Amino acid sequence: MAGRACGAVVSAVVSAVVSAVRIEHRQSPTPELVRLLEDVRFGDRGLRYRRRNVGATLDVFADASYVSLYVDERLRGAYVLVPGAADVGGTRVAAYYRALLAIDPDVQGQGYGRRLVEAAFDALGTRHAGPALAWGLIERRNLASRKLLESVGAESAGSVDTFLVYRQWPRRSPGLRQLEGGDLDAYTAARGAAASGGGFAVRAPARLPAYGLFVDGTLVAAARIGRTVLDLGPGNAVARLLHRHAYSRFDALRRRYNRRAFTYLTIHDPLVLPPYSDCWERYLSAVLAATGTHMASFTLDASSDTRGLLEDAGLFGRFAKATRQELLLYAKAWNLDGDSLRLLHERPFEGGPIV
Repeated sequence: MAGRACGAVVSAVVSAVVSAVRIEHRQSPTPELVRLLEDVRFGDRGLRYRRRNVGATLDVFADASYVSLYVDERLRGAYVLVPGAADVGGTRVAAYYRALLAIDPDVQGQGYGRRLVEAAFDALGTRHAGPALAWGLIERRNLASRKLLESVGAESAGSVDTFLVYRQWPRRSPGLRQLEGGDLDAYTAARGAAASGGGFAVRAPARLPAYGLFVDGTLVAAARIGRTVLDLGPGNAVARLLHRHAYSRFDALRRRYNRRAFTYLTIHDPLVLPPYSDCWERYLSAVLAATGTHMASFTLDASSDTRGLLEDAGLFGRFAKATRQELLLYAKAWNLDGDSLRLLHERPFEGGPIV
């Protein structure tokens, strides 16, 4: 029996050694890659989820790079990098947002995640002779991802917070409309003129729709709006019972509590004007009602004027504070001095949106 056990170990080692690993770089996602990103569970033990509607999310990203890892010609890993730019201490820098990283659960813990990240970083380092960086946001308690990034030279460069805001009964407003043409130009100009007050921010891509609230013909609040849909699994026995006999039968309940399609909005590039900051409560309610959702997520730096204005306006209530989550900014830099990463919070990034 010992001989058979030893033989099994040797066979496993030989199998691992002869496994053919191939890295592929593409400028568009394959259906196979989208399926992998939807099949893999993300999160930690406290909240495990699968992403839904990944194809629609990826459509927002222009010129993204898709790095795939194949083991014996089977797709086992995917990495999505979105190009943008950043201003680091007055230096214009090519900045790549690390949007999604997924490794097939069947091969997790075998070093394939590290190989995928290394291949992506090597390609970025080769592509740029000037300063560049790859950045992303990671939950503080996600130790595995943090250790992986640190092992390939990424550093922590500060943190931001996310707030999940809930409105039980959002209300529509005739003043809300999707921005196009001159209205969109006015929003962009107002965003550029508004003081950011420093702090980390991400400029969302133009493909993400923008909605504005008008009062007496004046634009008083606006943002680009994304939508995230998660599959949280069936839950415990009580959750399964409620889903079977209540949530699945009534549309109003299904929109609020469907664990298999938990939906919330992501708010990007918020235009918050001090004279009209109180209008954001009405704006958020109108956007939620127009999209049939009840929750929205904000990612804001503590030092930004935007966050301060929204907090003063009472947008973040007790529920939002209870769901506040700290995200660490991890960046890997090329052709930048070691002290530059501490300046990342001074100017907004271009890229994203954060997913």
